[in-house]
Amino acid sequence: MRKAVIALVLGLAFQTTGTAQAQILDFVGHWRQVSSNAGDCARCSLDFHASGGELSVKANNGWSGEVAVLFKQRVAAATGNGAWQEGAGGSYGGLAFSVEFQLVDERLHMQMTVPRPSGRVSRIEAVYERSPLISSRPSKGAGGELPGQVQSRSAANRRSA
Repeated sequence: MRKAVIALVLGLAFQTTGTAQAQILDFVGHWRQVSSNAGDCARCSLDFHASGGELSVKANNGWSGEVAVLFKQRVAAATGNGAWQEGAGGSYGGLAFSVEFQLVDERLHMQMTVPRPSGRVSRIEAVYERSPLISSRPSKGAGGELPGQVQSRSAANRRSA
């Protein structure tokens, strides 16, 4: 009986770890912004990178943070803190913030809370869609050509001969 209880506890521990790891991987990658209450920004994007059991997130418009994944009301979520770089983000430059992300219907919903020196609090909400990384483009061959160009170059050499 004791062995069965130990096996059950270990099984649940490994299952929970596996679930947490799967949730972390759900966030990892490149995301492009599709809407925001701070104004449209077609070039704004985020990159999530896994580091152990936590995630780092970096935006291309000057902020970054560290978040931990959790499961909130049947939705994969990640919460944490970060800061805007000095000189980035207009009046947000140099300010710290708290942030929460939720994955809903293949979209990443962000809520950022930025306390201001004046005591006022700004809330930024944005929605992101997964976007392929630039590095996922086809790699070049030994001669510097993309797949399909080798054949075209060879065919051109045969025509000129």
